[in-house]
Amino acid sequence: MNIEDIQYNKKIDFKILKNLCVSKFGELTEKYYNDIQNVYNNKDFAKNEVTLYFEKLKESFYIYIDKKITLTDIDHLYKSIKTVNYKEPNMKYMYVLDEKLKKIKENNTYEIVEEILYYSIKNKIFYSDTYEVVTLLINFSLIWNGITPIVFFPYYKLFKYAVNCNDIFYFNDLIKKIQGFNYVYREKHKKTNIKSILEKYYDNQDEIKRLFLPKSIYIYGSYILETNNEYSDIDILVDIDIWHKKKIKEYLEELFEIPVDLSVYSEIQNTIFYKRISKYMRRIK
Repeated sequence: MNIEDIQYNKKIDFKILKNLCVSKFGELTEKYYNDIQNVYNNKDFAKNEVTLYFEKLKESFYIYIDKKITLTDIDHLYKSIKTVNYKEPNMKYMYVLDEKLKKIKENNTYEIVEEILYYSIKNKIFYSDTYEVVTLLINFSLIWNGITPIVFFPYYKLFKYAVNCNDIFYFNDLIKKIQGFNYVYREKHKKTNIKSILEKYYDNQDEIKRLFLPKSIYIYGSYILETNNEYSDIDILVDIDIWHKKKIKEYLEELFEIPVDLSVYSEIQNTIFYKRISKYMRRIK
């Protein structure tokens, strides 16, 4: 597969990077959100802890995209590791990676990229921000192979576990699951639009009311703006007892057959996030 064959969605790239920032600093204020957007779009320089961190993540990610993931020069790998870390990598393991990279030139294959990634995790090449680095690298590898990026599918928690336990065999098994899941996921996305979402909801609204007693339900985001694509989840806001959150999310994902990003009104009512999404919400209950 050539890089030119893949339709890149810059919003997805930004969302991956933004989510990694949130995992480190917590939910971003409107100022920080705007700051990282400006850094991402090259409209401003990184000036504070959040934007400097975001810039490092961005540089690491786009080293691979800009270089078309050739990785034929060991300096690329050195640079990506140093970009997101504050200490030097372990030189002994870098020698092993150097040998692995030579196989790319010999075999003209990119499958070795995953092997490099697994080896890096297993031997703790990355001294800090391991999870962020791994997520960036494996996301690009998944996109390269036409697989749904990791932050948008239900194996996300399994992936996080695999990172934490540094289990190379667990990773290999997980990749196989992702590949099988990806076809089903894309096919269902092709059939999903705001009309199909509403039809399924109204066909089941009585049961939803009986089971979860929601005061109100809103849809917002890409399906309302009609900017959804094959990676989009359904953004839903519910005014409901917080204890029902997990159950109603599971119910809606089973109903719509694609991932649901569920927010509860009581958790976000006074946040910048709510102010931002309230401009384009559609009430369905």
